[in-house]
Amino acid sequence: MAHNNQREEQPVATASGKYIIQSALRTLRALDLFTTYNTNIGVAEMQKELNINSNMAFRILHTLEAAKYVVQDPTTGKYRLSLKIVGMGNAAATGLPITQIAQPYLRLLSSSLNHKINVVLFVFEQDTLIVAEKIPSNLLPKVFAPVGRAMPIHTTAAGKMLVSSLDDNVVRRLLTSAKMERYTEHSITDIDRFIQELSEVRRTQLAWEREENYTGLNGVAAPIYGYNDRMLASVCINAFTDNTSLAELELMAVQLSSTVQQISAAVTLMK
Repeated sequence: MAHNNQREEQPVATASGKYIIQSALRTLRALDLFTTYNTNIGVAEMQKELNINSNMAFRILHTLEAAKYVVQDPTTGKYRLSLKIVGMGNAAATGLPITQIAQPYLRLLSSSLNHKINVVLFVFEQDTLIVAEKIPSNLLPKVFAPVGRAMPIHTTAAGKMLVSSLDDNVVRRLLTSAKMERYTEHSITDIDRFIQELSEVRRTQLAWEREENYTGLNGVAAPIYGYNDRMLASVCINAFTDNTSLAELELMAVQLSSTVQQISAAVTLMK
């Protein structure tokens, strides 16, 4: 039998009893940076964020590129996520039971509103806001993230809605670690102000974004509930002010609320 002289990294036992391959874990955390910061990343950024040396950062990026998970920009030398990752996110999101249940209702809502708005289903998974399904409007510019993409919590209507089900102290810890970046001049970057807005979200069961994530784009989100009144997901409708005014969105919110109630009922019946 041929002897392999290359030393194989041994798995490390954790307190939970599971075994983790440290090099794999480090590479996966590097991959997480692309969705966390939603931007191109180079050796310097990866070195800083993961607290590793430049050689290790380069090797991780080169490995991800070889596996076709990232693509290098020849001009800047930085890397971005590849379409392979988008496809994986899409496969994961569409496999969620809530996506399968909600999809026909989302299409019906889009049709009833004359396809004037984007209809987007969000889920909250491992402290991350994820696009689970979307019915885009052909009348609007294509600016929305693909299915499977992580989105900021503090600047999106769905993010506000989904964290409204959490205790304020939990929300505070979550936003402190997530970094409340400013995307537009209307972005809420103060935790106290954000938490104050959540009280209104809980009262009305509607959450709003007013040009907070993208200039000119407004949206409203409503919750989908499952067993024991647990919030499972959120449906958001959004549109640009040039196409749909805030007053029109307020009227559409009535149909949105009706739709999420129907989805919630369908979820309960699936038990």
